[in-house]
Amino acid sequence: MCDYSLEMYHSRLARAGERYVLHRFRSGSLGFVDPTDCETAVCVPAGARLRLEGISPRVQQAYSLGWTADVIMTRVSHSGRFYRDGVRAANNREFLLQSLDPGVCGVLLPRDLEAVFDLTGPQATTVDRPENAVAPIAARAVERFTHYLARLRSRAIGSRGRRALSMIDG
Repeated sequence: MCDYSLEMYHSRLARAGERYVLHRFRSGSLGFVDPTDCETAVCVPAGARLRLEGISPRVQQAYSLGWTADVIMTRVSHSGRFYRDGVRAANNREFLLQSLDPGVCGVLLPRDLEAVFDLTGPQATTVDRPENAVAPIAARAVERFTHYLARLRSRAIGSRGRRALSMIDG
């Protein structure tokens, strides 16, 4: 997940096991980058687990954290804020990524990304799965899409008749 403030920069999705550094971009916004490419923002999805390292004493005291902390990425409610990327610590304290200092390192911990995106229930982490385990995940996604399309069709028949159905079917 990348804050709107980072939309003007190149970005890519985070990958499990990679190490990132919190970087202050030219716009003044903080975001994760790969240490070898400080011009590309790394987007970490809400629900992803990170291990933060190098937390400053100021932040440690403010949020009751240690030098390292395992956190979950969150999306903080808008309520007049410009920044929305946040983290929730094990002590349930939630704060904006912008509250951290540049230079904090983050490691994306293995996580069941299907659970993050609500495709399936909790299972073994995707890092531990063999390559051929992707097929059931794709099948579940297709099943959910088919169900969604069927619901659209039934609503079209009920509210607008066959003409609307022909528009959906193309």
